[in-house]
Amino acid sequence: MRHSVAILVLLCQFAFPVRGFCKQTKSDAGRATATVVRVTPNPDDPDDRIVLIEVEVEGFGSTFFVPDCKTSQGGTHEFCLARLLRSDGKKWHIAKPVYGVVMGIETSAPWTPIEIVQSHPTRFRFAYSTAIFGLRAGEPLRIAFDSWVSPHSIRDWKKRKVQVTSTFNNPISQ
Repeated sequence: MRHSVAILVLLCQFAFPVRGFCKQTKSDAGRATATVVRVTPNPDDPDDRIVLIEVEVEGFGSTFFVPDCKTSQGGTHEFCLARLLRSDGKKWHIAKPVYGVVMGIETSAPWTPIEIVQSHPTRFRFAYSTAIFGLRAGEPLRIAFDSWVSPHSIRDWKKRKVQVTSTFNNPISQ
């Protein structure tokens, strides 16, 4: 089951995101602010940097839920479904890898619904590799992540809403 969900997510994000069952509805239910927390060298590639982003999510108006895939107790939550966005100057698009890599993780961690409410910021982590995406220093980026209106509707792809963070600049090139 996990493999089929991962394949569906990858197909929706990269192959045909506008088809019926992959349709994404953008939501204005909350505010998400992205901040660069840390940049570290990739131990497997001296030319690559791993950028850690903290996303502060806060609802306004209506409550919504974001799944958390954190595997350890305490600390900041981790997105189950999130993707890096880059701009071509006119529109924002999902950042695609520059060479043949499969993006995503397989985890046995359950999707724990985190309630996002007004005036209670909740923090999530997101990390990316500058080399995999061929990013330039200072390039404007955003993070899109999925949310649902109830904890029971999580994984119902027809009911998901897409939240988008504020723009942040990539701190370093590959």
